[in-house]
Amino acid sequence: MKINKFIKVDDFRIFQQWRPTANAFRDINVVYANNGSGKSTLAELLNASAPVDAWSRGVVIEVDQGGGPYNATDPSDPVLSRVIVFNRRYVEDAFDFDASHARALLTLGTKNVTRERDLREKRSLLLAEQSKQPALTKERNQAERLAQSIYSDLGRTISAALGSVHQYSPRLYNAGSVKKSISKAMTIDTLATFDAEKHLAIVQNPGMSPIALQQTEFRDIPTFDQSLLSNLLSEIPTATAIPRLLEHANHSSWVQTGLAIHDANDHCFFCDGVVTKARLDELGRHFDASTKNLQKRIKEFLQVCERAINLIERFKPMLPDENLLYDDLRVEYSKRKLQVLSELDQLSSDWKEVKSVLEEKYANLFVAQPVPQDLMPTKPDLAEFVAKLDEHNARAKAYAEHVATSATLLEAYWIGCKRADIAAAEAAAATAKEHEDTSRKTAARLASEISALEHEELDPAPSAEWLNHRLSRLLGRSELQVKLAGGEKYQLQRHGVPALHLSEGEKTVLTLLYFIKSLSSHSRTLADSIIVIDDPVSSLDENFTVGVSALIWAELVQRDICRCGKPTPCNCGARPKRECGQLFLFTHNFELFRIWTNQLDRLDSGARKAGRNYRILELRTKTSTSATGSLERVPEWYEWDEAEGSKTVRSKLRSEYHYLFWRAADTLSLCTNQSSVVDELDAAVVLPNVCRRLLEGFLSFRFPEKMGDFRQQMRAAIDDIDDGATRQRLVTFLHQYSHNEQVDTTRGINRPESVAILRAVFELIQIQDPAHFEGMCQALDINPTAVLAQS
Repeated sequence: MKINKFIKVDDFRIFQQWRPTANAFRDINVVYANNGSGKSTLAELLNASAPVDAWSRGVVIEVDQGGGPYNATDPSDPVLSRVIVFNRRYVEDAFDFDASHARALLTLGTKNVTRERDLREKRSLLLAEQSKQPALTKERNQAERLAQSIYSDLGRTISAALGSVHQYSPRLYNAGSVKKSISKAMTIDTLATFDAEKHLAIVQNPGMSPIALQQTEFRDIPTFDQSLLSNLLSEIPTATAIPRLLEHANHSSWVQTGLAIHDANDHCFFCDGVVTKARLDELGRHFDASTKNLQKRIKEFLQVCERAINLIERFKPMLPDENLLYDDLRVEYSKRKLQVLSELDQLSSDWKEVKSVLEEKYANLFVAQPVPQDLMPTKPDLAEFVAKLDEHNARAKAYAEHVATSATLLEAYWIGCKRADIAAAEAAAATAKEHEDTSRKTAARLASEISALEHEELDPAPSAEWLNHRLSRLLGRSELQVKLAGGEKYQLQRHGVPALHLSEGEKTVLTLLYFIKSLSSHSRTLADSIIVIDDPVSSLDENFTVGVSALIWAELVQRDICRCGKPTPCNCGARPKRECGQLFLFTHNFELFRIWTNQLDRLDSGARKAGRNYRILELRTKTSTSATGSLERVPEWYEWDEAEGSKTVRSKLRSEYHYLFWRAADTLSLCTNQSSVVDELDAAVVLPNVCRRLLEGFLSFRFPEKMGDFRQQMRAAIDDIDDGATRQRLVTFLHQYSHNEQVDTTRGINRPESVAILRAVFELIQIQDPAHFEGMCQALDINPTAVLAQS
């Protein structure tokens, strides 16, 4: 699987109707480019996770899955899905250093970092929600208390004014009653015409209350059974009576009690005599079943008598006092009440007489008793008495209904007067509660999401030993160390204490190490992977460049460990292992570019036999005429490995300074030999970046005391120039480009003085150090006269 070449990009950033002409990519591809030339854009387009809008702009890439080349127009293509990209975005996504944590915790890996950042964000949000809740709860409580106070005040007002009406008494009517009656509140229109004083006068005018007569006791008074009394009094037991007990009937119950506690031959505790069996048999015949049955029935009737007497006595105080009735009913009611009381007294007396007769019979069971003449306990008729009460109650009920109607209207009136306040308070309370509930639900959701993230399966982290070994090799020092801190986190230490501050270079190195290590943990094999590395040393010191280069080379191009386990080169005869399927290294760092071109030129013959081949490219921006006739900058491949003599030129480019000198001279030579508007515009593209960096390198050695201040270096150099035209061109260059750190892709490129200024740069170098100028031209096979000659 491999990427062959870009076919086209219609409309994406600097690439407008781009149709590159370079030959196909190979196994190892090194691309050098200045900032602003589209290098990082190409790396992003190769990323399977590239923005969707990029691929909607007409991107076509030729790929080969093993069955011949074809065009891929979608990042989900099987070949492109094998692409793994290391770039600035990867560093941002896969590196998380919690410098605010006292332990200086580090998380590596896109999934791990995403989880960690999500956790921090959600924990922060959760803390914010939880911190808001006391205030929200307080706000809700205040709103609810305000609403409750309106209900409570209104309840007290209504019960105080209408307390004489039963349901509005303070014991029964309160804030809850007001809430239940909200729906009865008067409307605004009715409030305006309601006569509250009139209805309040009706309620507060003392009226008579209805009188309730409890007749339960009266109804429960037993009905007298004369035939039963007659039968009991006349009945004689069939027992064999003992004459002496008949003569002394008052001893009968005493003897009957003693019978139950004696057996034959017992000694009586009273007389100390012996109780004989014959005497017991005699007493048993006297107190036989007929005797006991009669006694039982008499007792039951006596209980009826006692109950009747008690009910009568309990009922009499229940007769309402005449003062509770309307005045005009009191006299007649009083007469009837006295009559009822008299009849009740007579009824009680009759039942007492019945009781007395029964008690006499019980004492003399064997003597028939006559029924007292005219003894007939009869319950009085309460109809006329109750009628007077009903007459009073009818009047009272009508008045009570009138009062109740006014009270109900007054309740509706007072609630209506406060309805707007109640609605506002309820709305405020509801809103406050909603805010509190929303916050609590949000907090619960965040807590749940945090729990899920905490239990999420993460990418495996490289061992601390592996990281420390390579970290010390890359940095050339070992004071920065990592230690596992639990889970997939590391603790960073510098000189044995938490490292709370990391340089951008250190962050990039750590992320690059993780990236390299993670390649072996993918489900696909490294040999089937396409690795894209964009500017791995962009934020690193020059001292890191060699180490980073060696790491990438050893891990992805040519391992320094043979398959047999011995260091390479090895004589075991095993062919070098093919590492990644295809590699793209994009860089604007000339030193890294130079290192790789030299290494590729000296690529091990065994690796070549294993099928390894390479491309060395430069992405430059050239001026082109668009379809509309306008001039614009277009990225263009410069093929170092294919161009005639390119290897010879590359061998002479020992530093970035050599390259900048050669690039500026080469551009100026083209403009001199075939001057055109397009060539002049190409020179204009070179001016801001290449020439500034060239002069910075030259002037730093020429004026070391002013190193770091380009403007002062330029002024010092210009002061030594006598030629007025050259001096003026360099002053123009200083004013226009001395602050440009990189090519500004948004500025116009129509700079007609660019060729003259470019030549003035070389004139400056020649004037300041003729020997240096001649030596550089000789080293790079540049004709010094050509770059200084006037066009």
